Amino acid sequence: MFRHNGTFPETERLVPCHLWPVRPRPRLFPATCALPTEEIRDATGDMSAINLQGAMPLAAFDCLRTEFGVTMECFASPLNCFYPQYCSVYSDIDCAFGSRGSFFSYCPVEGSLSANPPFCEEVIEHMVKHMEGLLEATSRPLSFNIVIPEWRHPPTRGAVMLDESKFLQSHALLPARDHVYRTGKQHLITCTRQASFAASFGTEVYFLQNEAGKQKWPITPAKLNALRKAFSWSH
Repeated sequence: MFRHNGTFPETERLVPCHLWPVRPRPRLFPATCALPTEEIRDATGDMSAINLQGAMPLAAFDCLRTEFGVTMECFASPLNCFYPQYCSVYSDIDCAFGSRGSFFSYCPVEGSLSANPPFCEEVIEHMVKHMEGLLEATSRPLSFNIVIPEWRHPPTRGAVMLDESKFLQSHALLPARDHVYRTGKQHLITCTRQASFAASFGTEVYFLQNEAGKQKWPITPAKLNALRKAFSWSH
């Protein structure tokens, strides 16, 4: 098994109190968890999935929470999640840090969630189908913020599904080089500025909501402008 002998304060805040020993522990939680997937791919020479995802900047997460009521991520890990609630691939390991497991097995009936999925057409299509099923099945307030690359030449099936969704409430485009992402290895970088990079592609931002979600978390031009600013280099 790959292990990392460093310490990750990101994981400390996610561990439920009942999992800590009675004896006092150092402030930094010792990360004896499995090496992040990206590093395993590097070590084994499997580069097929490198750069399949860029994390949103911290200011964007904060804006989504403040302006749109977002409290959960649909695609994250204990090392890069912003909100305490999140879904992740490796639930057998990540459950100790609060993961709800795979998003595709998770069925919320209420809440405001954000999805920045891996940049993979099949994953995005599957994600949209799952979201629409969830929005159809509940009358409680449910809202999804979705961030995906601008793939329009030709348009991908996932983008078309979002464009045509009956739950679509808002759609915005962030031009290439006009906004930033954070590297997937942000937990290994001590300088916040170095963790960010200018997006070489446009980014599409969608909001899917049912009627109750639309009423509870209305999408306004002012809120969208705040989100655009949160994605910019100024933060």
